[in-house]
Amino acid sequence: MTRASTAADALVARLRPIWPAPTSLRVAHWPRVRARGDDFLVLPSVRRPVLLIPAARTTAAGAIVRHDDGQRARASLRLLAWAQAHGLLRWAPVGRVRVQGDSAVRTSGVLAAVHAAVPDADAVVVRLGRPRHGRTVVLQALDRAGTSVAFAKCAWGDRVADLRLEHRNLVDVADAPAPGVRSPGVLDYSEVGDGAALVLEALVPSAPVDDDPGVPVEAMQALAGARGWEPATLASSPVLTRLTADIATVADPEARAWLGRERDRLVRELGDCATRVGGWHGDWVPWNMAREPEGVLLWDWEHHQQGVLPGFDHVHYLAQDLRQRAGTTTAVEDDWLACAREALRGDWGLSADEAEATIRSYLLVVNLRYVTDREGDPTGANERTGWGRDLLGRLGADAHSLDGGGLR
Repeated sequence: MTRASTAADALVARLRPIWPAPTSLRVAHWPRVRARGDDFLVLPSVRRPVLLIPAARTTAAGAIVRHDDGQRARASLRLLAWAQAHGLLRWAPVGRVRVQGDSAVRTSGVLAAVHAAVPDADAVVVRLGRPRHGRTVVLQALDRAGTSVAFAKCAWGDRVADLRLEHRNLVDVADAPAPGVRSPGVLDYSEVGDGAALVLEALVPSAPVDDDPGVPVEAMQALAGARGWEPATLASSPVLTRLTADIATVADPEARAWLGRERDRLVRELGDCATRVGGWHGDWVPWNMAREPEGVLLWDWEHHQQGVLPGFDHVHYLAQDLRQRAGTTTAVEDDWLACAREALRGDWGLSADEAEATIRSYLLVVNLRYVTDREGDPTGANERTGWGRDLLGRLGADAHSLDGGGLR
């Protein structure tokens, strides 16, 4: 079997849930001069499929550069978008997927749900993203002007539960909106066969924001307190209760053991710490948000929860931003600890013990998430690089000292 045929088979396997049998899917590496109307162009290539563009829809050009999401496109993407807008990309030696059958393009599975929820959609683009175990597929609907009008997150099998949860979270957030935070409105949620589609409005900033004001602390605080704050000790907090129950369900015995040990040590050392609990988005990072003068637009709510300690979103934002910019070395982790402690003490008004309780319980939550997200991953990778087991092991009653009432 050649590398080309292997790549084609892998692509068809990823697309099969979108176009289930009896729809026929065929990948062409060296296409004919002119693509057919039911073809999807594969960008950047069949071996590295990220985006599928309907060949006959010039309006899909906007999806290539994501211009209406405020992202700056590279010159190569702008060239591809120009070619698609002028009907030329279908003539290029670009790989394509040929979709054939009675239930082909509009009426197949999750695509039918998208077209039903967004009748004005002129083109629907498939955004695969980089391959990763359990990753959802995103469908982007564009109108005749090439502007995004909706996005649909699609999942199958055991991942449907995650999408169902995100739907409930978005309904919950809409019921208690936080000032300065705008979440996407739900246009439709449907489960079709073993799959599901959550169709959301396309959030567009009300006006451009030229300057980056840094971490959106006020918006994070508004979301955290949107349903009020409740007093608690760390040991009695809902986040610790969930950790206890969820760690017990981890399939891998070694991962279950070390997570359980760290959870028990945290309770022994800081369980009596008096604090308060509120909500968090769960994955508030620079690439899940956009700025507008009134606040922020925020996507991807599948991890939204109540009952967590103050500052969870803040320390997560700092951690993910640092991971992307500086890596995952011990020195970078230490930089994060310093920034996180300063933010929790200054912006959130926490005591030294409260700040440490927030940091360590947050680390347990994200490491448990990493482990459970990758259960069933054929690569067997279920331990996080950076911000993981080693960092948790370095923290604790003997791993920090108090200096004038503050952690260092």
